Amino acid sequence: PDDGQLAELKEHNTAYDFVTIDMTDGMTWAQTGSTMIAYKRDRFTVLKQGHFWQSATPDEPSLCWAGTDKKYHTVVWAQLRDNTAGKDFYVFTAQQSANNGADDKTARLNAANLIMKKMQEIAGRHNTVIFTGDLNASAASNDDRKPCLDLYYEWMWGARDKAPVTDTKISFNSFGSRAVTAKDNLDHIFYRNVTPLEFRTIDDAEPYGVAYLSRHNPIVFTFEY
Repeated sequence: PDDGQLAELKEHNTAYDFVTIDMTDGMTWAQTGSTMIAYKRDRFTVLKQGHFWQSATPDEPSLCWAGTDKKYHTVVWAQLRDNTAGKDFYVFTAQQSANNGADDKTARLNAANLIMKKMQEIAGRHNTVIFTGDLNASAASNDDRKPCLDLYYEWMWGARDKAPVTDTKISFNSFGSRAVTAKDNLDHIFYRNVTPLEFRTIDDAEPYGVAYLSRHNPIVFTFEY
């Protein structure tokens, strides 16, 4: 979201708090990559939180290597305490760069390598980890962007693939402007050290009074741990 959308989300979702990148030292909302985690404050407590940029200088606002997507792409993470279950887990969320030139594919691969390294450093091997986001690549066998996802599959499991209750709906809808294929499944949830129960793609926006909530359909992962 842009900063106006963020304000509206906060106004209309008063049961939630948000983990974002603070705009300090003149940083703009665009430079934060508009990345956030929303959580129910009566269910979860933030124990730690942090962020980094998908770039060669991840600790400072910076663009994503040499790709043609000239937007800031970030990762926001939090260690949450589930106050009901009495357990902790880590959540990471990101949007990887878009476009499909050779440099863009390299940028996504570099980003995936960085994200994997950071998740392993921050969360470790034995903790529960959820990673979610618009990764601008699909797991379809004919998608030449797929190598950036293969890195996540080496350390994690895909909720869409492993949940015993799942669907084959496509996450990107393009506002209905064209037909979509398996290569448009750009949105993903990966996990470690949980038991998957259900994965859902929400493609019915009628209860909300609109045809589409976004050009990406929301995806939902239910698990136990």
